[in-house]
Amino acid sequence: FGKRVSDNIIQGLAEHFPILGKVASGAIVINLLISAPLQIFCIVTAFEASGESAVHTPFTGPNVVFRVVLVLLLCVIGAMLPYITEVIGIVSSVFACCNNILWPMAFHYAGRQQANISPAHPHLRAVKYAGSFIVGVIVLVF
Repeated sequence: FGKRVSDNIIQGLAEHFPILGKVASGAIVINLLISAPLQIFCIVTAFEASGESAVHTPFTGPNVVFRVVLVLLLCVIGAMLPYITEVIGIVSSVFACCNNILWPMAFHYAGRQQANISPAHPHLRAVKYAGSFIVGVIVLVF
C-alpha cells in the first residue's frame, strides 16, 4: 500500500482483498454492537440519576422519548459531523491512557503516601513512578 492507501483503510482492503475487507468491516460492526450500548447505558444512567422528574424516571414516556432522541442524535452526529472518527479516537486515547496508566499510578502513589509505608528502596520507587508516568505520556501523545 504505502502512499497509495486510501483514507479509509477498510475500503482499501476491500478493493484488493475482498475477504479481508469483509472480515474487517464485520469486526467494526461487532465492536459497535458491543460498545455503543455500553456507552449509551452509562450516559442514560448518569442522566437518570441526576434528577427526579418524569424524564429522569426510567421507562416513563418522557424518558423513553429521551432515549430514542439520544440514539437518533448519536446516529445523525456519526453520519453528518466531519472528522468524528478522529475526534472519537483522540478522546478514546486520552481516556484510555488516563484510566489504564495515569490514574492507577496516581492512586497507588496517593495510597502509599496515606499509609505512611516507607519503601525499602526509595530511589527505585521514584524511578518506577517516573518511568510509568513517562510511558503514560508517550502513549497519550503518540
